[in-house]
Amino acid sequence: MQTLSRSGSPCGVHWHRAALLGMALFTFGAHLSAATVGEVSFSRGAGSALSPSGAQRIMGTGLALNEGDSLATSTGATAIIKLQDGTKLTMRSQSRLVFEKFRYTDGAKDNALVIKLTEGGVRVVSGEISKAAPDAAVIQTNVGTLKMMGGNFDARICGPECQVESGKTGGKPSPTVVSASAKFVSVEGDLFAVPPDGNKRKVFVGSPVNKGESLESGSKASGVVVFQDDSRLTISGGTQIKIDDYRFDAKKPAEGTSAVSLLSGSMRALTGVIAKENVSAVSYNTPTATIGIRGTGLDLDCSSAGTCNFFTWLGAITVLPKGQTNVPPIFISAGSGLQVTPTRTEPAGPTLQNLTRPDQVPVDLKQLFTVSDSAGNQVGLIVSVQEGTVELASDEKKVYLSAGETGVASPDGEVSRPPTKPLFIEFDKTPQPNAVNPLLQSLFSDVSVRTVETCP
Repeated sequence: MQTLSRSGSPCGVHWHRAALLGMALFTFGAHLSAATVGEVSFSRGAGSALSPSGAQRIMGTGLALNEGDSLATSTGATAIIKLQDGTKLTMRSQSRLVFEKFRYTDGAKDNALVIKLTEGGVRVVSGEISKAAPDAAVIQTNVGTLKMMGGNFDARICGPECQVESGKTGGKPSPTVVSASAKFVSVEGDLFAVPPDGNKRKVFVGSPVNKGESLESGSKASGVVVFQDDSRLTISGGTQIKIDDYRFDAKKPAEGTSAVSLLSGSMRALTGVIAKENVSAVSYNTPTATIGIRGTGLDLDCSSAGTCNFFTWLGAITVLPKGQTNVPPIFISAGSGLQVTPTRTEPAGPTLQNLTRPDQVPVDLKQLFTVSDSAGNQVGLIVSVQEGTVELASDEKKVYLSAGETGVASPDGEVSRPPTKPLFIEFDKTPQPNAVNPLLQSLFSDVSVRTVETCP
């Protein structure tokens, strides 16, 4: 009869088997205790996942990932990871990251995602966690922090090797352009931007506003929008605004134009550089009147059906009532107001004193829009945004980057938009996380790289 003992054969064999089984159960239990992050949806080349308990797994398609797991890809390898909230990310070749924190329940307010990127880079399509709250999803590195904020972007930790990679492309860099007409600098409650296609998105501090888009605020919401020429709008709750037209080039300010419609609700407006250059290039449209400006701070309150109140607190305006024949534009100076209905006009006092005046909100235009004159050495955390918004920050500085913008967080603490988009990003063949056929794309990448390296 065989018995279990610590030595000898065959009893010793039985003990070792039991020990191995116990270790496996311990490792399995450790994984069960950690929050499930998601899984590997595509893998090519050598990669690994290391659990906090020290268990190492080969990173292959279908591998489940947990909170605390450390992932690594080797030279030439890539992996696409899909998280439970819908976030997708591609790990580049020679990259390392850790899922420091992951909490996700549909509709919960304490959802969180923290990724520590220590080497290489990722391509990211944001999911529900970052779309719901601006601070909920973060990528941390040793030189900068990236708040995902619902954006789709590339992020890469760069040393001199990135410039070498750019040099191999043989391409010409494209200029960095800030295409957003405006960005939010203050958001309270639920505010949304609605493009012409109707695909509504929630906005946060730093979120862009583009020509042709409408802005909608919840009943208890408010927000401040700053345009590239430093004109500003404070939006109250229950308001709908449309940016009918906006064009501004800081090098040609006299050619700028701005037209905003208040469809319903109320707002406080401050004009900027465009108005200083050409007052006729700025206008505000409302259901009962069209407003012309004279270098102006004004309130527009159309919260009551069929009635709008206008009050000037800086400069002067002209009010042209709609639907009233033979009524010339009415001049309103600072400290005066006018109520306009479809049938009458009469003097009115201020109605929006409890709403923040836009000129009282601190604004850093450089943080929002400025592109650096110097390319620098582009070493550090480099981020390029394809869609939406992200916040790139060091310990002391930050910038908000929108679609088409690139930012650099340098080891010296500087954060800026370089004048051109780095070529290693512009010619990046690493599969996008939402690629239909990532294998085909990665194979094409191999062919492209070999072609570049072997051509005389």
